[in-house]
Amino acid sequence: MSKTNFKILEKPKRRRRTPASARREILDAAGRQLTKAGPDGLRLQTIAADLAISHSSILHHFGSRDGLLDALSKDAFAGLERDLKQSFAQPSSGDPATDLFDKIAEILSERGYARLLAWQLMSGRGPGESVAADSAGGAAQSTVGDESETGGLLDRLAPTVHALRLDHARDQGMSAPEIDETRRLLAFTACAVFGEAFAGELMLHASGLPHDTDSRTQFRHWVAKTIETQVFPD
Repeated sequence: MSKTNFKILEKPKRRRRTPASARREILDAAGRQLTKAGPDGLRLQTIAADLAISHSSILHHFGSRDGLLDALSKDAFAGLERDLKQSFAQPSSGDPATDLFDKIAEILSERGYARLLAWQLMSGRGPGESVAADSAGGAAQSTVGDESETGGLLDRLAPTVHALRLDHARDQGMSAPEIDETRRLLAFTACAVFGEAFAGELMLHASGLPHDTDSRTQFRHWVAKTIETQVFPD
């Protein structure tokens, strides 16, 4: 009589994590799922299975699925701010404007965060806000989160960009720009970057332009150079 060998499938062993490392791993796993499936496709059960943790562990750290999505947007803004500050502080080996635009496009478009931010805005709250249950009726309410994490990003960047514009104006023998003009340029740039990341392919197609990956890259670089002429005029 022949013997049949059965392979015992073992569950992945759970390992001890510090609260900080657990949050970081959950955010990273959620970010990967966001890139593939978008905000509507993010599933806590899938993330838990990927990390060999319980569904309740994610709820312990983030409260709910919406809480995790809010934390993802804050994490994206924090990473974006670090990259922007580093780009301003260190000279670029290539063209600074296009390099910076490419970095922002990667974070917003390729990693799916533009879709997440649009999803949050369409759901009635912006980045930096969270959904809390009303103590009386249990209805969801929007509460403003810590502005230092997300909401003040452009305002915090304004002094750095304005200082560069003042240096440029002095070198060119031009009159000094106003700080509010710098803020308007930052707001305009943010709208252009977000719009391209969210709907760039669609808008290029609607304009009768090629809309493949190379064409989008060329368009981004064109936008970057156009904005640069406004930020640092000749």
